[in-house]
Amino acid sequence: MCKLNRIDQRDESAYAIVASSAGGSETNAMILIDASSGPQRRLLSGKPACSAALAKLDAEESFALAPDETRCYFIGRDRTGTLYSVYHFLEQQGIRWYAPGERDEVVPGPKAAALPSRPLVEKRVL
Repeated sequence: MCKLNRIDQRDESAYAIVASSAGGSETNAMILIDASSGPQRRLLSGKPACSAALAKLDAEESFALAPDETRCYFIGRDRTGTLYSVYHFLEQQGIRWYAPGERDEVVPGPKAAALPSRPLVEKRVL
């Protein structure tokens, strides 16, 4: 079980979601990245799962979830794609929102976040 503690902004297009494990030690469990900027693309280049996923982000608003040994990278081809990666992750956790406001939200009880076991790449389909 991991507990989300805070979100640290690294720069204008990268954020780290800091979580703690059952033992209480903190880790950057999830990294959100808008890959439209050059520096962020270079940050991902040394990570094989991220590099492979990044190469497949060829459409606007596309995104990838790329896990490695210690964290999961939420990569968007652009800002909208990054947002869609978070929406996708939340939906996989059983969270739903039908309209703004708590009355139209469905949030299951506390449980360990289910991070993907292998990279996932999605493209927006109209």
